[in-house]
Amino acid sequence: MLRRHDPGISVIGWIIIGAIALLVVSYYGIDVQKVVESPTSQKNVSYVRGGIEFVWKDYLSKPVDYLWNDVFVDLIWKAFTENMKRIGSGKATTLEQMAPKFNFDR
Repeated sequence: MLRRHDPGISVIGWIIIGAIALLVVSYYGIDVQKVVESPTSQKNVSYVRGGIEFVWKDYLSKPVDYLWNDVFVDLIWKAFTENMKRIGSGKATTLEQMAPKFNFDR
């Protein structure tokens, strides 16, 4: 039985929701620019940025670097580009070279 995939809200949906939220805020007379530029907002943004930088530097940067450089680039991207060059020049891919070969002419 096939199940229908529920993708959630699309990018266009988020843009529409943002525009509606901006209209609602404007209706109540809130100046978004003043709120964003206020010292309290700037302190809050600075605090959150510091927390994000701490988590990135201390916990996430090494695993992400490893996954990007050693897994994606070395294992996946290099193999992909090498095989695309082989296909372009008419040669067999590494998968075709490594596949078992059967001789049915006996």
